[in-house]
Formats: sequence, structure tokens, C-alpha cells
Amino acid sequence: MAFVVGNAYSRRDIFVELGLPPDLKGGPWFTGYLEHQGEYFIFCGVQATGRTGHDYNNRFIGDDLLWHGRTNSTIYQPSIVAMVQPGAIVRVFYRHDDRERFSYAGQAKAVQTFDESPVGVLWSFADDPVPHVEFLPEEVAPSEAVTEGARKTITVNIYERDPTARKRCLDRWGCACTVCGFQFAQKYGNLVRGSSTFTTSSRSAKLGPLTNSTLRLISGRFAQTATQCCTDVVRRYRSRI
Repeated sequence: MAFVVGNAYSRRDIFVELGLPPDLKGGPWFTGYLEHQGEYFIFCGVQATGRTGHDYNNRFIGDDLLWHGRTNSTIYQPSIVAMVQPGAIVRVFYRHDDRERFSYAGQAKAVQTFDESPVGVLWSFADDPVPHVEFLPEEVAPSEAVTEGARKTITVNIYERDPTARKRCLDRWGCACTVCGFQFAQKYGNLVRGSSTFTTSSRSAKLGPLTNSTLRLISGRFAQTATQCCTDVVRRYRSRI
């Protein structure tokens, strides 16, 4: 299977990719989640009401997805038990409106379950074998213990930012903060024109006084952040900008 994280797919596209008849109507593929050839597929709305009128309050918390099963589902049902087992392959597709195509969020792992009805599961994509550009550089701990005070080496994974994705995001939403309307260029001049700001970001708070060199650092850091947040064809991250 060659599903690409962040790409949009109709159900027909998914059927074709899986070698199924493209014109399938009804059945388990239209019930929200199912098992197919040993893998599990989830189709959900995020902060949206489905065609049946149900709004399960599915939402992203950071990079994780808080998802709820079907009405009256419980943590004890066989399909839920199987999906949350370690090693289960769970592929998540989501959309913000029932008229849109689904975006592929990636291969997920259950990190927390909620004994309620409908059942709730917090899905993480951090272990997806396919890199996610929205994840920040992570520190990889060395495998060997070190003596107190000794020199040690720390390896860092850095995932490439996509300048095309950044441009698409800024072309669509602009550089103004969607929460408070703040723009760097209006406050600090042309040096930071084209940078985007995050009201809730802690990055800028740690940079100290706004000298010229600091402004260049802010410009570079927010350019990376904007790229990170628009990879999912602009829409997924707008509420977090």
C-alpha cells in the first residue's frame, strides 16, 4: 500500500489502492472502521458532524488524535480490543467536512483508551514507519550509560521541512495570527516580513531581547514552524496557527 501521509483520498481512491471494486456501496467500509486483510482502517470526522448527524468530538490533541467509536461501542468489543493491541496496524483517515475527501493521517498506535460509550482511544502517529514532517526534531538517547560528568554524544533526528507546503499555507492564510491578528512586519519592520507567529508558541519567549540577530532567528524558526504546520494541505493545522 502506498498511502501518503497528508494526501487526500476519496473512498474510491482507497478501494482502487487496495484492489477492491471501485464502486462499492454500503457495507463495512461505510461504518467508520473495519478490518481488512489483517489491517484496520478508521474513517472519521474531526470536529465535524457526520452524515448520520453524530458528532463524536473527535479532535487532534497536539499530534495525537482523540477518536471515538460507533454509538454504544465499548472497550470490550472484539474489534476495539483487536485495534488497540500492541502491534496492530491501524490506518487513520479523517476529514473536517463530510463532503471532503479523507486525509491520510498515517499508521497509528493506541496510547490510551477510555472506558466509556462510545469508547474513546487516543491514537499516536509517532511510531509510524513513514516520517511525519509535523513532528519536531527529537532527541535520541544514547544506548550506553555514561559516567557522571563524562562527555557524551546525542543524536538528533531532523525531518525535512517542505518550502512548497509553507508557501501554500501562507498564501491561503497569510502571516497574521488567526487568534489575535498580530503580524511581525507591522511591529518590527521588513526584517521579519513573511514570518508567521503562533500566539501559544513558547519558542519566541525563550529568545530574549529582540536584537537584529534575534529577529533573524525568529524569522528562521517561524519559517520552519509554518512549514511544519501546513503540510496537511493547509486545512489540518489552521486551528493551531
